[in-house]
Amino acid sequence: MPSYSESTQPDEPLAAGHSKVDHPVAISEMLFFDIDGVITEPVTGEVEPEVVNEIVAILERGEPVAFNTGRGLIWVLRDILPHFEARISKRSILSRLCIVYQKGAFQVTFDEKGEQEKPVVAPGIALLPNSLREEVLQLITTKYSETMFPGEEKEALLSPQFKPGADFAQYKADQAKLVDELQAMLQRYGLDDQFRVDATRIATDIEDRHLGKALGAQRVLEWLKEQGFQPKYFITFGDSKSDVDMAEEIFRQGFPVELVFVGEKGQLQGMQLPFPVSFTQAFCEKGTIEYLKNRSHKGSF
Repeated sequence: MPSYSESTQPDEPLAAGHSKVDHPVAISEMLFFDIDGVITEPVTGEVEPEVVNEIVAILERGEPVAFNTGRGLIWVLRDILPHFEARISKRSILSRLCIVYQKGAFQVTFDEKGEQEKPVVAPGIALLPNSLREEVLQLITTKYSETMFPGEEKEALLSPQFKPGADFAQYKADQAKLVDELQAMLQRYGLDDQFRVDATRIATDIEDRHLGKALGAQRVLEWLKEQGFQPKYFITFGDSKSDVDMAEEIFRQGFPVELVFVGEKGQLQGMQLPFPVSFTQAFCEKGTIEYLKNRSHKGSF
């Protein structure tokens, strides 16, 4: 088995239009999943086993699945992937899984034997200056340590996160203040045209403006083309407003798509979206399993 590390030197992207197969394979549906709050409980990080079982069943049928997350690869490989590895019938099943992480900055896939391939980096992504990164981390540890911690180390963005066990309401109040401070900091550094602040359910990301769930969706669509898969319909799962970008990018590229939103409905209030949006009665990972089981019972997969 390879040693999993985000320090692995990524490969260059494949040329546009390159395909590894001669005969495209049509599939009825393609599912995209955010991870935090969609496959996991957002506060504890506990993985929902029923969601894992449903996704494994899709992979076992020979259909592709994609994860599109803002989290880092070490976390995905340590805390998420083992739940899937424990349930698949053979490692080669993982060749149908595409993981895009750090909001599209990196992508990792698996070869025909199910072994991890080298991560591929998106071109043209700017990294935060070390001086700004250090100032943000200092702010978190001195002012917001009761509700936040610096978060996992990432190359392409900085993501102060909700501190497990903290009062969530207080965290959201602190997060609102932090967003204002970070935006002022970017202006002071003269970087507000290049970077942005994106507040999600449990993190506050400072990132290159090119990064986002839309870039992640682009990369998965490219991977599907390389693998020769031709989905007739796409379903994206998200719990935060930023997850809408996945469905919007797929729609922009001319594909029929549906957004399954398992977060609070109020986050999408006032948004006029040109594709179907399904809201679940349950929230987060429980909403995901609610939707998947309902569709399974209808024979949609």
